[in-house]
This record gives sequence, C-alpha cells and structure tokens, in this order.
Amino acid sequence: MSTYLVEFIIADFGFVENMTASGIPHRIYAQSGQLNRTDYPLWFGTNTLDFFESYFNVPYTLAKLDEVAIPDFVSGGMEHWGVITYRESNLLYDDMHSSTYNKERVAMIIGHEIVHQWWGNLVTCDWWNDLWLNEGSARWLQQIVADTFNPEFEAYNIFISSYLLGVLDVDATVNSRPVYVAPSAVEHPDEITAIFDDVVYSKGASMLRYLENLLGASVYRDGLEGLLKGLAFKTMVTDDYWDYMSRASGKDVKTMMDPWTLQMGYPVIDVTRDPKDRLKVTLRQERFLLNPDADLSTEQFPSPFNYTWDIYIEYITSDNPHTPYRVHMKMGEEVRLDWPDVEWVKLNYGFTTFCRVNYELQDWLRLSQLLVDDHTALAPSDRVNLLSDAFALAEARRLDYGVPLNMTRYLDREDHYVPWHGVYRRLADISTLLYYRPDYDLLRRYIVAKVDPSFQKLGWDVVGTHLEKRLRPDLIELACWHGDAECIRVATDLFTSWLEAEAYLHPDVRNLVYKYGMIAVGGTDEWEIMWQRYKSEINAQERINLMYGLANSRMPWVLQRYLILAWDLNNVRMQDYWTVLGYIADNPVGRPIVWDYYRANWDSFVERFTLNDRTFGRFIQIVTASFTTDFHLQQMLDFYAQHPDAGAGELPRRQALETVQGNIAWLQRNEADIIDWLHLYGNS
Repeated sequence: MSTYLVEFIIADFGFVENMTASGIPHRIYAQSGQLNRTDYPLWFGTNTLDFFESYFNVPYTLAKLDEVAIPDFVSGGMEHWGVITYRESNLLYDDMHSSTYNKERVAMIIGHEIVHQWWGNLVTCDWWNDLWLNEGSARWLQQIVADTFNPEFEAYNIFISSYLLGVLDVDATVNSRPVYVAPSAVEHPDEITAIFDDVVYSKGASMLRYLENLLGASVYRDGLEGLLKGLAFKTMVTDDYWDYMSRASGKDVKTMMDPWTLQMGYPVIDVTRDPKDRLKVTLRQERFLLNPDADLSTEQFPSPFNYTWDIYIEYITSDNPHTPYRVHMKMGEEVRLDWPDVEWVKLNYGFTTFCRVNYELQDWLRLSQLLVDDHTALAPSDRVNLLSDAFALAEARRLDYGVPLNMTRYLDREDHYVPWHGVYRRLADISTLLYYRPDYDLLRRYIVAKVDPSFQKLGWDVVGTHLEKRLRPDLIELACWHGDAECIRVATDLFTSWLEAEAYLHPDVRNLVYKYGMIAVGGTDEWEIMWQRYKSEINAQERINLMYGLANSRMPWVLQRYLILAWDLNNVRMQDYWTVLGYIADNPVGRPIVWDYYRANWDSFVERFTLNDRTFGRFIQIVTASFTTDFHLQQMLDFYAQHPDAGAGELPRRQALETVQGNIAWLQRNEADIIDWLHLYGNS
C-alpha cells in the first residue's frame, strides 16, 4: 500500500451502516448532529460499491469501507484505502437544506473516491507523473456510476458542462501542460502538489471519454478488468494502460493516444470546401490557441509531435442526424471527403473529440439557422458544442464575433441546461470584460431579453426535472446580474422575509437570494444579521451559501471587516478561507480590496498555508481573472518580482499573466465589433 493512502481517525463520531450485496460493511461517519443527513450517501455509496465490483469484475479487497465527513478538510475527498475522507459538504445531503447541485456533487465525489479503491489503491501509479491515470479515470468513471443510479442527472451531458468546457479553455494556452509529464518534472513536493489541476482531472477524463467512444463501452470495460487483474497489488505506468486496452481491442492504442497525452494543447479542424465542387471538402488540423499572439517562448513543455494529433472524429448530417460517420485524420495529414448534398453537416458528433471545429462561413450560417428554425434537431451535446466552438474561435480571431452572437438569438427557445450553461459561461466572460466600458448597458439589455422567456417559464419555484432545477440558478444569475427589475424585486422580497422571519428558502435559490438581496438592500445591520446566522450554522452547505451572501456587500468597509474576520480560524475554517476570498474578489467592489490585501499579506499567507498549498497557489488566477488594463498587468509583474518564489503557484502565475494579456488584447480587438452588433441586432 502506498504511504499516502494510510489513514487513522480518532473521533467522537456516530455512524450509519449498510451491507453490500457481497457482505461488505459500508458505514458513513459524521458528527452526531449530522447523522440525519446520511441516508442518501449511504444508499448511493453502498450501490456504488456493488456497481464497481460488478463493473470491474474484481472483488473489493478489504473487510469494510468507511466514509467519513470531516468538519475541516483541505481536499474535497481522499481515497484512503478502506476509509474515505470528505468535506462535510461533499458527503452529507438532505432534501430540506441541500441543493440539486449538492445532490449531484455528493454522488460524483462518492463515485470518484470509491473508484479509487480499485483504480489507484488496488493498482497504484508508479510515480506522480502518471497521476492523470489515477484522477482522470476516477473522474470519468464517476459519470458512469452516477448515470446508473441517478439517470435524471444526464451525467454524460453534465460532464460536458462541468468539466470539458472549462479545460478546453485552460488547454488552449501556452502555459498549459501535457496530462503526462516526465518523472523529472515532478520530484519536489511543490511540483507534485501543482499537478493536481484541471489538466490531470478534466483533460485526463476527456481523453478516456474519447477512448471509450473509439473502442466501445464493453471493450473499454474489458481493458480495465484485464489491467486490474493483471496488476493487482502492483504499480502501473501509462504504457501499461495502453497495453491492456490494446489487448482488449486489438488496436494500437498507444499510437492513437500518445499525441493526446504526451503534448499539451489540442487541434482545431478547419473544414474547407472546394470552390469548384462544394461537395468536396478538406479537413486540416492545426494547434488551437485562444490568444494567437501569445508568447510561445514561455512554453515549458515542448511537443514531441510538433503539435499534430492522431484524430478520430464523427459527423452527422441533416439526413442522418442520429447515425454518425467516423473520420480518421493521421498526424500531419489532410483528409479529403465527399460530403452529401444535404442542408447541413455537423462535425464532432456528441462533442466527444477534444478539439475545435471551424467551418466556412456559409456552413456556420446554416448551422446557426438550424438552431433558430429547430434547435431540437441537434442533441444538447451538439448544441453546446457549436456554441462553445463559435465563441472560442471568435476569441482566437478565426471567426467573426457576429457568428456566435447570431447563434445566441435562438436562446429564447432553449430549455436544456447544458447548452444554456455553455453559453452562460461565454456571456458571463464577455460581460465581465465589458463591465467598465461605456456601452455595457447594450449587452445587459440583450442578455436579459434572451434569458427572460426561459426564466419566466421556470420561475422561482423549485419544481421540475433535475436539469430544470440545475438551469434555474443560471437563468436567475444572468437575469439579476444584468439588471432584470423583476428578478431583483423577487430576490429582494425573499431576502427581506428571510431576514425578518427566517422564512424558508429553497437551497437551489438560497445563495442567489442572499447575493442579490445583499446587493439591493444589504446595509451594515443586514450584514450583521447574516454574519450571526453564519456563525451559528452547523450545516456545511448552508455555511457556504451564507459566506457567499456576506461577500456580496457593496460597502467597502464591510468587506474589509469580512477579510479580517475570515483570518480568524474560529470564524472561517482553513478549508474555506480561499473560498471566502474568492467570493469577495468576484464582487466588483471587493476585487481591488482583495487584490491589495493579497499582496500586502503575502508573508502571513506563506506562514500559514506554505508555498506547497495548491489552493493558495492558484488564487492568483481568481483574483486577477478580470483584469483588463496594462496598469494591472504591471502590478502583477511587480508583485512577482517582489516575491519570486511561488512554490505550487508557479504555473498558475504564468497562466494568470497569459489570461490578463489575453483580456487586454481581447478588448482591443473585439469591443467595437460586439458593440456594433448589439446596436444592429440587440433588440431582435
């Protein structure tokens, strides 16, 4: 057993217990006052243990499995062998005080950690450079078990919105890194800590999602079974994984997958029609970067494949929208195809290949018109794929911003969470970058107009399917943040009722009521009431909601007080400290306050958290993410020069710089075009 998996717990906790089908005792431990919140995790965890014994066809090897809710815990969860530890907010759940998102997250984290009992514990990576296999596998397989026992989650679609979209942006920068790195790059503890990031977890999972789609689910599962049986109680490296997948499939998996794991980044596939015969197309691949002017000299990981990939990608047509055709693009080679004479062709079916696709303008217009005419002709995964690609390509100057903006005109008829969440991210980013610009009101009005029909349909009452409940907070956030008067009125009324009579608020909307109530009517007295309720609250999920509400005061002196109070561990647990600072930094009034506080108190942070703390290391990305001026960029450079030792924050520092440089360039390139479009089409 790896030493990092050893765990002893001494605690005055109670427990509830269940038995798996194979007779394994499964317990949930928590503080005695929290045991009433263990029914769902006990049910889900027991079923998950049964599921993976069957899925892997390998018995669970220990005599019991305990899952423990820790009041102050640095990670979301940790897979110690036979005893899994969690933050309380990631293990405990009840219908009255936990949100729809909380239920989904509890299931995903439990699934993730129980996967590790086989994948990471029974078979352990030889060294940390193969961490992606450990964490990427667990993140992908957690979707499979969640879909089995909570199909209403639509886990395969949720994977796109929760993980794929974000890491595509991260990996389109010159300061990304490969999912696999050389052993020599992860020798120091700071280097080990730093690689627990989105590339390992979300790109790693995306690579395995891609591989499972290529091989087929049953063949993929057979490969996992073979590896677990062949290497039980042993260590593995990435090539072992490819070997067992090759045995199961009869394919050269290493050749297929090495370009995706040994080099950072990913391709954009350009689709070009022959001007003499429009039904003949050429597919070409090229490395995709969000900022085409990025400084390539800052790259730390040279490509062994010259940024080319072995690509399998599928497409559908208007005549066959549910039967994909597969295309193989070998590294560095163009592919010529005869496309059928149909209304539209859509590449990257199901959004399963880790890439962007860029069409000629007439094909973008056809697909955009399809969304307007009948968006349900495409699955939610394909709709979010089109929206995400169009916005990313526009940001990279490969496409006019009019294309993705025209696509958003259909949104008043969109009712699925995943496409909405994908475009929510893009609209929120644009809104943040234009927030201090003179024509920002044009964007606000347009977003409210697009959101309003769906928002009116769902309303504030938390009813409907799981994904309708997941969509509601996104729509409320977009509507209230961009000035929808009715949205703000309802939030304020609910907030006032909660302040005066502690009226019950559904957990799905509670944090937004706190936020917009605090913005609208939150004075010093209201803040103090919320602070006292936070101090007396024992439910970890509700404490997070209250932390969020407190951070949205628009009074600078109150936010300064909050920063001082948060430093006291009697007020804010160490696990939550950077969450609180991130919430305050997300407040336009709080952002400059936190930036100054972060720089002024650097030595105190290092003393408490150490430079090895990855959450501390990544905070620079959060506090600077919306900077858009050369002045702020110079402040960052001066700060880096003053404190050159960043520890686990070395890569996040470079990524933060690249983000701010990209923000500055984005405004220079795109602000005028977006404002012109809003003048022309903002009321349509």
